[in-house]
Amino acid sequence: MRRDLSPRPARRSPGPIRGLAWTAAILLGQAGPARALDCADTITRAVAACVAESGLASARACRAQAEARGCGASGQSGPDMKAACARENRGNVDWVFVDAGAQARFRAFLAGGRVPFDALMAAQGHNPPVQQSFLRCRGWVEAYLEGRGPEDRPDDAPLGPEACRCASVVPTGGGGFGERGREYRITNACSALAIAVQFVDAANTARTAWTQAGELAPGGGATVAAPAYDVPSIRAVEVKRGSASRTCVY
Repeated sequence: MRRDLSPRPARRSPGPIRGLAWTAAILLGQAGPARALDCADTITRAVAACVAESGLASARACRAQAEARGCGASGQSGPDMKAACARENRGNVDWVFVDAGAQARFRAFLAGGRVPFDALMAAQGHNPPVQQSFLRCRGWVEAYLEGRGPEDRPDDAPLGPEACRCASVVPTGGGGFGERGREYRITNACSALAIAVQFVDAANTARTAWTQAGELAPGGGATVAAPAYDVPSIRAVEVKRGSASRTCVY
């Protein structure tokens, strides 16, 4: 048998761009379907795809572009983005309300008139990666902060509109006999607050009065009697902590 001794063309190695594309494919495949992507994974994928397309010299620009686009850099949006932001930021937000030093910085910025998000950024000033994550997911972080209610705020810090969700006033069906008006149960879903209810006579709106429930602990409540009006109705609720108060009109 004769052997073919003719020279064969040398195998060509992949060019730099093809090599980058292969590297990107490997990077993209490493995340796999085993777990959901968090925001950092999403940005890494976007950078790898960008570098594979435009070359290694563009790596820095690719990274800046991906970080600017944040968690949506690879088309992640809606519920996926919210879930990623929640996984990445919930613990870092909660930590601010547990650590004494972070609480002090948070309260100092609030007392200085800054919005809660800015105060949160200041409390995490020692941790730039966390701050970047807060910025990427600012909408989620602000909603989560608002949902916490006014707890962990200094006594002289203004109470925002979210404080109105702390107080609940529900008729019990009791009272309403003789000089005693109908009874209402007042509860507090947030940290300690003094709560008062303004009742009005719907049959004669010139008659109105405030009824104090006193200071209620978190989760606490009190039963009060409305004035003996013909048709009692709730006009407003006032929540107060220290020198800060807010009137919530019904």
